[in-house]
Amino acid sequence: MPPSTSANANTDLDNIEKDVDPVYDVSLELNPAERTRLLRKLDWHLLPIVTLLYLLSFLDRSNIGNARIAGMSTDLHLVGLRYNIAAVVFFILYIFAEVPSNIILKLYRPSRWLPIIMVAWGLVATLMCLVNTYQGLLITRVFLGLTEAGMFPGVNYYLSMWYPRADLATRIALFYSSATLAGAFGGILAYVIEKMDGLGGLHGWQWIFCLEGLATMIIAFGAFFLMHDYPETASFLTEKERCNLVWLLKNDSQNLATHYDFRFVLQALKDYRAWIQSGMFIGLVVPIYAVALFIPTIINELGFSVVNTQLLTVPPYIAGCVCTILAGIYSDIHKLRGPYVIGGAFVSLVGYIVLYTQRSPGPSYVGAFLAAVGVFPTIPVYIAWVSSNVGGDMKRGVVIAMLTGCANLGGICASLIYLDPPRFRLGHGTNIGCLSFSILGTTFAMWYYNRLNKQKEKECREGGITEDRKDEFRNMGDRSPLFRYALYFILLVTIDAGWTSFGMHLYNLTLQPPTAATQAITGKLSTVIASDVFGSIRSLAAFRLTGSTKDYAIVGSDSGRIVILDYDPKTSSFVKLHQETFGKSGPRRIVPGQYLATDPKGRSVMISAMEKAKLVYILNRDAAANLTISSPLEAHKNNAIIHHIIGLDVGFENPMFAVLEVDYTESDQDPTGEAFNNAEKMLTYYELDLGLNHVVRKWSEPTDPRANLLVQVPGGQVASTDRFDGPSGVLVCCEDHIIYRHMDKPQHRVPIPRRRHPLEDPSRGVIITAAVMHKMKGAFFFLLQSEDGDLFKVTIDHEEDEVRALKIKYFDTVPVANGLCILKSGFLFVASEFGNHYLYQFQKLGDDDNEPEFSSTSYPSFGMADPTAPLPHAHFRPRPLDNLALAD
Repeated sequence: MPPSTSANANTDLDNIEKDVDPVYDVSLELNPAERTRLLRKLDWHLLPIVTLLYLLSFLDRSNIGNARIAGMSTDLHLVGLRYNIAAVVFFILYIFAEVPSNIILKLYRPSRWLPIIMVAWGLVATLMCLVNTYQGLLITRVFLGLTEAGMFPGVNYYLSMWYPRADLATRIALFYSSATLAGAFGGILAYVIEKMDGLGGLHGWQWIFCLEGLATMIIAFGAFFLMHDYPETASFLTEKERCNLVWLLKNDSQNLATHYDFRFVLQALKDYRAWIQSGMFIGLVVPIYAVALFIPTIINELGFSVVNTQLLTVPPYIAGCVCTILAGIYSDIHKLRGPYVIGGAFVSLVGYIVLYTQRSPGPSYVGAFLAAVGVFPTIPVYIAWVSSNVGGDMKRGVVIAMLTGCANLGGICASLIYLDPPRFRLGHGTNIGCLSFSILGTTFAMWYYNRLNKQKEKECREGGITEDRKDEFRNMGDRSPLFRYALYFILLVTIDAGWTSFGMHLYNLTLQPPTAATQAITGKLSTVIASDVFGSIRSLAAFRLTGSTKDYAIVGSDSGRIVILDYDPKTSSFVKLHQETFGKSGPRRIVPGQYLATDPKGRSVMISAMEKAKLVYILNRDAAANLTISSPLEAHKNNAIIHHIIGLDVGFENPMFAVLEVDYTESDQDPTGEAFNNAEKMLTYYELDLGLNHVVRKWSEPTDPRANLLVQVPGGQVASTDRFDGPSGVLVCCEDHIIYRHMDKPQHRVPIPRRRHPLEDPSRGVIITAAVMHKMKGAFFFLLQSEDGDLFKVTIDHEEDEVRALKIKYFDTVPVANGLCILKSGFLFVASEFGNHYLYQFQKLGDDDNEPEFSSTSYPSFGMADPTAPLPHAHFRPRPLDNLALAD
């Protein structure tokens, strides 16, 4: 038995949230097989006990119907309306005790509160066997209603805290089917117990109350040890299963509040939709109680004997049980709610019409059969529907209690409408009206919730509200603009497709970026000019000629041309300064342009295709200070696949470019495929000799085969000084680690920190997808972003051009970017691939000591003792933004 209280459960959840990523955590996503196994495990540990509890609850409240025809009416002189009144008084305190009971359930432990009230009503039910007057029967029925009040809403609320919304109907149906089993079992049990008439001086109907009440108390003591409180404290789940379930439920509830707060109670009581839903539910409950309280009487009035009547009550309940379970299962499979409510109500409506119009026993029994079979499946589906449309645990618990409390007014109504035997036309006619009202009300509700959802979607669209702001609306419950009501179906996907209630994620595999600039240019961001381009822009970069103050844009596209543009502020237009055709035509056409790199001093540019072609152009000025560009200089190694290129910062030495490439020459000539498996990824430096106007491979060495991105490191000697801008070289971003590499200096390697949480998969690699470098006076740093959106600040501890350490620490988490740009005014521009751009202002530079920093000096030989061996994992705890603030 889990030892925690509800308060402790909430604390545990908070702790789990600290350990698990609160923003985007793909590793938490369950595949369908794991999800099914987890839910099945819940089913085996939760459903048997709650089903048994409700079976006994329904048996103890409805056995008065079996006791009536077993002789109680005669012994207690239940003439006229006395039986109906005895049925009604059960609901007097029952209605008012349901909401307080669910509040206590939230504050206390379900594994204690539900068994406590079970012992209480079991004791009352047992004491009913000692009743020998009509007044005594009324008193015991009042207290039975008081003690049973918390069971049905409590179990519904309890299950809603364990299961996602789209899986709830099946579980409520399985739990509620015990009511139909109680009806069937009660008839058989009453038939057997009635034969004990006279034993111990008690009548047969007294033995019905005695034995069924004692059974309830015995099971209640077992429930103390068999029930579990909350998912956060479930001892039958492993740590991984527990965390998976917690986040499955958090995502399903749109991260709404789960703690106790009296304002959530007020939200429920003031919600007019909750009262309307409760009123509609009455239309379904009146026929249910009519079946439970009067089906033995209805069948008996058809002319059957007492024994046959007890047995003939069994088939409708058995069929109702099967239909209830099937309706719940298929309701979840098809994600339908409204149609199943309407369908079941229609079948029951047909049954009551038959009872109203027919007199003969055969057709009338068929009508009673249809009335029971149709109405029973509607209850769990309707409750699951209402639960899905209430946001927040506390409010949901109160609304479910309100729903069942108001619905029990239907029990009062049902108790007072069967007054005219043998036809019972008033009762059957009332049920026909109630079911018709429910069918019409359900149809209206589907339309109305659809209208509310459209209003919320409009609000989100016009207000720019997305899932990353869900914490702002945490305490608003279903009034949150991010909450979506279930219509006739269950909504699985919330707005903006970036987050779903089941934690599903949309992945995008791109072999080529879309038609858009993949790099941002620093400066004030405002739309000055827009120009149509007839082609796909593959790459774009800015450069400035040495000694100049004018910026140019160089563009590579799939047209096979390289274009240099200048912006003319007088005409507000782009001026094409140069256009060079570099693509080869014919069947062996090669169009470079996938990669573009410029020399930091603006002296040259390299443009490259993914395969084979790499061309270098020299940039210069003529006597009139106009930009000139040389003819292309080839700088490629045949049979090489390119992964990335950058321009190296080497000061005023000859321009150099770094390239990640794989040579497949031997692979093409090896039919065994062994050379392909042994092909190495190379880090190669190409140097442009400005004096001789040719390009040479300066240096090349194998690097990590998982390297995917290069980042330029500042370097070169400052003119007319002995000071260096930095050590030069590159950062090689690989899976799980980053390498600092320079052809003349020792390497340094550090791991990429990963999120600390209980579900960490050590085999899942972390890669860097975007990077930006920012230079300040006498210093520089890098921001690298992982595929999860986490930003890491990388610094290089150096003395002039000598590197001492490579350091990395967690900085902040922002949406995954296609490009990052740091503006000199102190802003970070995050350009996402699909156009959702963000602007953040730097609050600080992440220099505090609260975040752990990982240094290459902490590892043997700066992490390069065995370059092929994995480094020990480094971890960080995700948190809300601290160093950055989203700009208004």
